[in-house]
Amino acid sequence: NDVIVAVIANAFSTVGLYKTTDGGDTWFEMDNKDVASYQGWYAEGALIKPDNQNQILLGGVELFKSTSGGDVFTQMTEYSGPDSELHPDIHDIVANPLDPNKVYILTDGGLFRSSNFGDTYFSCNDGYTTSQFYIGSISAQTNDVGLGGLQDNFTQRFDGTNYWEAVMGGDGSFNAIDPTDDNEQFASYQYGVVYKSHDQGFTFDDFVYSAPGSTAFVTPFIICPSDNETMYLGDTRLRKSTNAGSSFTTPFAADADSGNVILSIATSSISTDTVYFTAAGFFGRADVYKSVDGGSSFTAITNGLPDRYYRDIAVNYNYANELYVCLSGFDAPHIFRSQNGGDDWENISSDLPDVPFHALAIDSYNDSIIYAGSDFGVFVSFDKGDTWETFGTGMPQAIMVFDLVISPSDNKLMAFTHGNGVYRIPLAGLPQQINVVDAGLQLFEVYPNPVDEVITLYFSNEIEAVGVIKIIDMQGKVVFSNQIPGNINIWNFNCGDFAAGTYFITYSVKGNSYVTKFIKI
Repeated sequence: NDVIVAVIANAFSTVGLYKTTDGGDTWFEMDNKDVASYQGWYAEGALIKPDNQNQILLGGVELFKSTSGGDVFTQMTEYSGPDSELHPDIHDIVANPLDPNKVYILTDGGLFRSSNFGDTYFSCNDGYTTSQFYIGSISAQTNDVGLGGLQDNFTQRFDGTNYWEAVMGGDGSFNAIDPTDDNEQFASYQYGVVYKSHDQGFTFDDFVYSAPGSTAFVTPFIICPSDNETMYLGDTRLRKSTNAGSSFTTPFAADADSGNVILSIATSSISTDTVYFTAAGFFGRADVYKSVDGGSSFTAITNGLPDRYYRDIAVNYNYANELYVCLSGFDAPHIFRSQNGGDDWENISSDLPDVPFHALAIDSYNDSIIYAGSDFGVFVSFDKGDTWETFGTGMPQAIMVFDLVISPSDNKLMAFTHGNGVYRIPLAGLPQQINVVDAGLQLFEVYPNPVDEVITLYFSNEIEAVGVIKIIDMQGKVVFSNQIPGNINIWNFNCGDFAAGTYFITYSVKGNSYVTKFIKI
């Protein structure tokens, strides 16, 4: 117990490696290796072999070993990508009490083991669900194609199984999938370096953008829901592309918020011109901004919101002036609603715990239903935020939800957690009477939508068998049901007597059910 080693570091480098053999009465300096490297504030680890005090392991970004009692340390690892033997950024080194040769190393990449006191290593991560997601995306066409950006664990591709594939290195950051063609995907790593894939996320070889100056560590960008060619990206300025990322312009050629970096972006589903974004940093408080001309000009709409980080924005897909913003931090309300484009804000946090909130999503079937992700799980409101309740059967009670994404092909909510993987939850807004056996094969389209009187269903394939059509209101009541014959491509129905509102229309044939929605005006 008299032999102790100590690693002293400042934020970005090692100050010294020290050792005592008399319980701390005197110290001498060991080798001068920079063990901490650029992460003295974050990475750490030290272990003296229990049966041999001359063998020492030290951890920083990489792993170092001495067999001479600390006189000389040798770097044992060199990170080279997802297939490296040991993931960097070490946080602890622990010996097996029954066998000193067996060592467990905890890193940003999970749990690793050595059976020869640090000479070689292997992963012990299979079966653990501990992934720290920042952000996620899912295909609009199918529920088994997606992307996730993970803390220090790359951008990973989802293929419908529990085993995701690393497709781009670094800290996986913002990503997006073209809603009209899931072959076109975007991914990024820290500080705003963006690439594009044209093969459904298997390779990201097409360089898109690199932030020229300061930017958030996880730099935000989005594809506009009303136009898949238009994108917005934020560093200290709002950048815009009208050609699916082939080039970016700066509509307003100045910093948006006095040098602070943009944290989140959202646009209207009606037009690409209405865009909201938040910014924060080292210069004053955080702010929320609005542009109605595609970023050429913008106005601060913070208007009395608490001085906290604004983590996410959600815009009503039917009304561009109705939006929600969620806040991290403590000792302040966490979700606010505006129904006039940010001129006024309402605190709608009354039923929510005082913990950081990170993500918002508006139900795709009913814009009165709002989902919110927090450090304490998911909450749902059925009345635009006036009241809230917990949501997500089967999820842990205390889980950090950093992103919420609606999967349109199977009517599910995907919760990307920071530390516990991804969960898929049925939408709260889908009436129980709708039993969607296979929503991924949309056999019909509705026109016009919204509709005043006559609605038409266009079938993409001629169905030989007799099918059943049902129309269901938002309370789950079946307001129309009838059989339709096979061998048709078009079916018309007069809904002129229906009350204005949102309706589901289901078509059931050959044991499968297909669902979409329409709005009656």
